[in-house]
Amino acid sequence: MTGRLPADPAPCVPLPRVVVSFSRPGAGQVYRVDSPGRVLRLWSLLNAAAGEVHAGELPPGARGRLRRVLTGVSTELGQCVSPALADELDGLLGPGTAVPDAGELRVDYALLLGWLGGLVIGILDQLESAARNEDQLSRQAVAAQPCTG
Repeated sequence: MTGRLPADPAPCVPLPRVVVSFSRPGAGQVYRVDSPGRVLRLWSLLNAAAGEVHAGELPPGARGRLRRVLTGVSTELGQCVSPALADELDGLLGPGTAVPDAGELRVDYALLLGWLGGLVIGILDQLESAARNEDQLSRQAVAAQPCTG
């Protein structure tokens, strides 16, 4: 292999946009996630950082960096969910101090991680349900085709 690009590369095919909608029992409101893949990546990032948060004593420099991660994840999440979910997210975390103590940081991480975990479960449930429905429709379409032969 020479490391060269082919003369005529295959055209880029855009991936389909996926939007997940779900409702919570008794809420009477539909919640929407415009970028479920982005939410899953942020959940993964937050999970990785949570290990550091709960690892023991956090020096002030680490606390400031972890607060910035927490704030960044929260801000980015607010941009890819419906206004109702964004409002819920805003109410979840109080105004962050520049360098919180380790206890406050751990509580904020646990709150956001728990909230995000519930959102991820809702996303995965809706994606699984959609895949099941699509599979069922495909089977019905195949079964409805007349046999030739």
